[in-house]
Amino acid sequence: MDYTLKRNNRSRSIKISLSHDGQVVVSAPRFVPKNIIAAFVNRQIPWIERQQQKLSLKKMANPTFNWDDKIISIYGTLYSIIFAPDQSEKVTLLKGNCMVHPVTGSENDVRKTLLLWLKREAENYILNQVQRSAKIMNTDFGSVRFGQQKSRWGSCTGKNDLSFNWRLIHFPKEVIDYVIVHELAHTKHHNHSASFWELVGAYCPHWKQQRNFLKRQVVLLEK
Repeated sequence: MDYTLKRNNRSRSIKISLSHDGQVVVSAPRFVPKNIIAAFVNRQIPWIERQQQKLSLKKMANPTFNWDDKIISIYGTLYSIIFAPDQSEKVTLLKGNCMVHPVTGSENDVRKTLLLWLKREAENYILNQVQRSAKIMNTDFGSVRFGQQKSRWGSCTGKNDLSFNWRLIHFPKEVIDYVIVHELAHTKHHNHSASFWELVGAYCPHWKQQRNFLKRQVVLLEK
């Protein structure tokens, strides 16, 4: 099995961990021979494979925001969270990194800064798309609200007020756009009739694919 070996002068034992993309990382004291390390890794293969499978399923089933591993999915792309005190922007996405510049250097402040940016980014994107799609679909809507619902990605009231889960920011834009079209279609059909799905399909041809994607998702709440 392939793995990355890191020598640690302070370590007294061999340890195995997985990176956010499932790569095996082995930490070992400098005095331990490589053949001993390789034998240890081989004995742990069943455990490693179980952990890799769990990681793979987690990535498929959740909008990724793993604070412990400092990784996050934004518009369906995975980024490493980096503390960047020297940059001027609060958050910058660059070369696979989500670079965060908080007011202070505390971990809690980094997380708060990132969450606030995520929420604003989601609200701006969704509101713009709602206005754009409403014109294309020739439909009217009332207010637009945002929340962090546990089981709903969007909703439409009898008065055509719309609500969206800002955690949609974790998903590809085509998924977000489907949710927007779905809720705007409810302003004309307050049900899931054949006419409703026909309207959705007219503006989102691959709606079944997007709906199935959302059914597999579980929101990972971060406060």
